[in-house]
Amino acid sequence: MARNSKRLKSFLHSPIGAWVMAFLLISLVKLIWLTCRVRHVNPPALLRKQTPPEPMIIAHWHEFIPFILMLSPPRISVLNSSHADARILGYASRFVGAKPIWGSSNRNPLSSLRQLKAEIDQGRHVLITPDGPRGPARKMALGPIALSHLTDRPILLFACHSSRSWRLRSWDKTQIPKPFSLVTIYWSAPITVERTKDKDAQKHAQTALEQQLITFSETADRGPNG
Repeated sequence: MARNSKRLKSFLHSPIGAWVMAFLLISLVKLIWLTCRVRHVNPPALLRKQTPPEPMIIAHWHEFIPFILMLSPPRISVLNSSHADARILGYASRFVGAKPIWGSSNRNPLSSLRQLKAEIDQGRHVLITPDGPRGPARKMALGPIALSHLTDRPILLFACHSSRSWRLRSWDKTQIPKPFSLVTIYWSAPITVERTKDKDAQKHAQTALEQQLITFSETADRGPNG
């Protein structure tokens, strides 16, 4: 039994195993999504596939990944860690048209920022989960602020509510909507970050944006009738 469990774990951590798990994951979430009713609050121009807008930096907590993957906005690149579980999410994003950018806002932030800037320079939107890849949940890293300073692009906040959902037993309590749920997608107005080299000002901007995203997500937690 222990040997079979070890073999299964080894397979899941292999590239082929990760692709298989990604396919099964995205197939399940897509099937559920087809049964859901989806509505948007303050939908942005980036959802219009016919008239692509200027690139945006989209920031949301890690727990909302299944929702943004199903929306599959056009021309979007996603910062993705290369550890085993995150690699499955990265491969899953390919199935819905997103482009994974392999890096980490914690281990090698400068390299990740350069990669993301290159994506924005090519006219692509960039998606960041500022509490990923390992938490703590709803605690923001400097990534969105630093990238906005580097590219002079605004930040768009994203949060979701499902009338019925499952919560995974992961550090971020990932949400997966249950079949036939009403899913409400919340978008903020674009947030412009003042460019500065002052470290204290950057830290202040990081704290302010974190609180904005916390408040924004708490509004989503209460749902449309909250």
